[in-house]
Amino acid sequence: MRYFDAYKKRLKGSNMSKSIELDTDDNITREFQESPAYRQAYLIDKDFNESLLDVRMVNVDKSVFSKNFYLLPKTKLEVGQYIRIEEEYFLIYEFEYNSSSPYAKTKYCNQVINFTDGNIIPCVAEGESYGVKMTATNDVILETDTKVKLTIGNTELGRTIHPDFRVIFGNSAQGIYRVGDITVFKTGVIMLTCKKDKFMEGLDDLTNNIAWQPFHDYEEKINNTRSIKGDKEMIIGIEYEYSLNTKEICDFAVDNPNVKIINLSSNGIVISCDKAGEIFKIKAFIKDTLVAEKTIITTN
Repeated sequence: MRYFDAYKKRLKGSNMSKSIELDTDDNITREFQESPAYRQAYLIDKDFNESLLDVRMVNVDKSVFSKNFYLLPKTKLEVGQYIRIEEEYFLIYEFEYNSSSPYAKTKYCNQVINFTDGNIIPCVAEGESYGVKMTATNDVILETDTKVKLTIGNTELGRTIHPDFRVIFGNSAQGIYRVGDITVFKTGVIMLTCKKDKFMEGLDDLTNNIAWQPFHDYEEKINNTRSIKGDKEMIIGIEYEYSLNTKEICDFAVDNPNVKIINLSSNGIVISCDKAGEIFKIKAFIKDTLVAEKTIITTN
């Protein structure tokens, strides 16, 4: 028994199998950075916090879009997190946990969704065939695809995206899309099905790829003193009333000939429109001075 006790003390674990596992982990960790596939990366969690991550990056079937990231022993990641290497992002869509050699299956994020407040979400964008990857320089795809599928991590920011949310890719008027269907098709990932949308002159920012959002509160006030009250979206064929928060007599005007003025009062206007997809502004004047304006969009 004395020899057996001494043998057990030399083992790193409680038994032979555990000892072999620990030795294997030590060897992998010690030699991990010696591989030519080694990269120092950053893990981006679902709150967009970053932490250092040691990885070995391997192509899948020579694809530039699919990568496997092999990790140090006992490392655990989650589907929907991102791995960043320099300025490139990879979305984790599957994670295989092997205690000695865990790895994440990822897809390269070839586009970025920009929000009006400056936040971004990296995304995997695929063309109408849902197999053709979109890139910012692929003008042919931007001009011909009427539908795209965007895949993002299921983050708090990602969950703020709703139907009719608009995106711009490639700093191009041909790269504008509107979100239609939103699907959570697997844990940790959100899929957005988008349709081609038209460029909105004076509202869409092509330089920064920031699309005008119909439901965003842009606080359209002149001199921050007055604002026009009323809905930002009009359903066609229905009359809507808008008013100015003042007791002074004011005049109103609309800048779209398809909008009908039903009634005018000293501080209000009633309008309707029979055409969907129109974007126009209501402007309020006091003594011929512009004091407030509001952007409206018409829908079915």
